[in-house]
Amino acid sequence: MSKQNELILNALKTLISGGSSTIIATVTSVDELAQTAEVKLDDVGNVTDVIRLKAVIDNAETGFILFPAVGSIVLASKILNGEDYFLISASEVESVWLRGKTNGELINIDDLTSKLNALVDEVDALKSDYTGHTHSGVTSGGSSSGPPATPFTGSFTQFNKDDYKDDKILH
Repeated sequence: MSKQNELILNALKTLISGGSSTIIATVTSVDELAQTAEVKLDDVGNVTDVIRLKAVIDNAETGFILFPAVGSIVLASKILNGEDYFLISASEVESVWLRGKTNGELINIDDLTSKLNALVDEVDALKSDYTGHTHSGVTSGGSSSGPPATPFTGSFTQFNKDDYKDDKILH
């Protein structure tokens, strides 16, 4: 018996005997709308199954949903004594929804902090130009142009990522 036939036979025996409570498979496609993934259970794809990407089938875009990348290896577990499997883990992740996707993407906090602090530096430079600005050679009556009568003397604070980070979610 060829290795391919042996793999197929073993997979079929597992399915017929009530199946394993945990399977290792390779993702062949992902359906974001249905929140499922098709997986192959053998090396050639002759034995396939569809697994849930979350345990509850409600198609709601809430909770935690991990979308594995096509070609990644996944671990899926059987739901009680039923026929359905749900995703436990994946070797490569395409995307993740946390409490849905209505709030958009997570941020790269270090990049954001750098950009915000660059903006603060630019505002500081503008403040300095404004408070020190004079029009040389401009006179009106007996006086010449000078800095603003009430220059801005406040300061701008640098951003600190600790002020706005959520340390419960890392990416």
